[in-house]
Amino acid sequence: MSADSAAYNHAVVVDVFGDLSADALRGALAEVTARHEALRTLVEVADGRPHPRVVPTAAPTIEWADTTDLARMDGLDGQGMTYAVRSRVGRPFDLAGEWPPRMTVFRIDGGYHRILLVLQRVSADGRSDAPLLAELAAAYAVRAAPGDAVSWSTRGVAR
Repeated sequence: MSADSAAYNHAVVVDVFGDLSADALRGALAEVTARHEALRTLVEVADGRPHPRVVPTAAPTIEWADTTDLARMDGLDGQGMTYAVRSRVGRPFDLAGEWPPRMTVFRIDGGYHRILLVLQRVSADGRSDAPLLAELAAAYAVRAAPGDAVSWSTRGVAR
């Protein structure tokens, strides 16, 4: 794998309708990342050979991009939105120093958002998309729900 290549980047795009809580989303991403070592694995090269290193969990950074005007002028699948997504997918990972995933939330209009999750093939592939998104959605729902998040998660486990 070339350090300056995004050929092994893997992207998942999800459109979300309704209010979106930045804190709940950040917490959900942190929880899912903490749960899966593959999402926290760096690959360092020593003596010409790759060596995986699992790093402790950290607070994920989520990029928030206001693309309201862009989407309004160009449409959701127009060149502007396509470029906004592709430019982020096309940015190579520093496998030795940057742990995936990368998340960008594009604000489209009011309560409409497009979430882009970019992973490196070292940590995920197309088969892991559905389970990963399901875990992320469940972790988000617990945090975004009114009331006591602990009781929500306990009810889910007790079934």
